[in-house]
Amino acid sequence: MRPALLLAALLTAACTAKPEPAPETTPAPDVQAPPEAPADAPKAVDAPKTDDASKTADAAPPREGTIRARLGAPRAAMIASATDVKIARLRVIGARQAQDRRLADAATIAGYPIEGELRALDEATRRRVVDLLLEDSNYDWELARRCGNDFLVGLRLREGDATVEFALGMPCEQAFFVYAEGDAITSFGGLMISDAARVLVDAAPGG
Repeated sequence: MRPALLLAALLTAACTAKPEPAPETTPAPDVQAPPEAPADAPKAVDAPKTDDASKTADAAPPREGTIRARLGAPRAAMIASATDVKIARLRVIGARQAQDRRLADAATIAGYPIEGELRALDEATRRRVVDLLLEDSNYDWELARRCGNDFLVGLRLREGDATVEFALGMPCEQAFFVYAEGDAITSFGGLMISDAARVLVDAAPGG
């Protein structure tokens, strides 16, 4: 064969020959990324928390026994069993003046002057009112309110020589206990929820 024809034949064979297939290999396993969600797919949301979960995880822990703990076990027990419980409407005076008159005389409750009748509660109402006073859930511990009261409802609870007084300012629903602790006179309280406050207002003379 002529050299020119031989070269042409070799070039033609090189252009048309199929390459040898590469030997098959098994790729090393790897972690596959999850497929992307379509652009219009709804976004995932966290599962809603149950009431119990939200109380323990998100909300402030409930202040169980706040009132009884602050009063002390003997005083709380006295309130719960007090047989002499009287209620009255009270006149609004200056807070400093009322503070100076706390437990000063029978004409005041929590330092505020009694207006009109001081009424003894019947047994059914007494039990309801006493239970209401000692129940923490009847108070809102997180809320503070600056407000002017039109009147107050006062309670005087006695058992033997022990006396505890309670006052509820309306319409602000500011509630507080007053009692002697040694030589000092102590006050504490918080905002009362509306349903509980209404029970006291309805029980008072003129309520």
